[in-house]
Amino acid sequence: QDPKLKKVQEERGDKAMTNVQQGFFYSITNMIGLTSPPLSLETLLHSFCTSSDLDDHNLYRCEKCKQRVDANTVLSITTLPEVMWITIKRFSYHHYGSKVGRHVIFPLKDLDMQPYLHESLQDSSLETKYDLFGVVRHSGGLSGGHYVAYARSHVTGHWYGFDDRNA
Repeated sequence: QDPKLKKVQEERGDKAMTNVQQGFFYSITNMIGLTSPPLSLETLLHSFCTSSDLDDHNLYRCEKCKQRVDANTVLSITTLPEVMWITIKRFSYHHYGSKVGRHVIFPLKDLDMQPYLHESLQDSSLETKYDLFGVVRHSGGLSGGHYVAYARSHVTGHWYGFDDRNA
């Protein structure tokens, strides 16, 4: 298991590791190493809100003592917007650049943001659920590609695709 995902599971529990159902062909390609299993958007959000150690070459500069010290950082959401836009980083730059091809599964209705809120908001009466109404997808690689948008009509509930040629 990926070390980052293992830390997510250790800190945030088994609920953070959403089990994604796969078809037979996809399961076989995972077993022989051709593809990676898909991740859920919820797992990515839990990963975003899991702590990170600041140590070794990434020390924190303490504002009180002005020294560089080991520290731990945790990200959490402090306000929720009426309309939320989530961008998933799909490009990786280590020694060279590449596009991340791992599939991400996301709910069409009732994405609950409550588990990712700051502890001061955990017991509040905020509306924390969101329905998906649009997706932008990139096809291609680092040096070029094409974006296509998909949007759900709030009147009919039907999904429509938009690209350079048609809607």
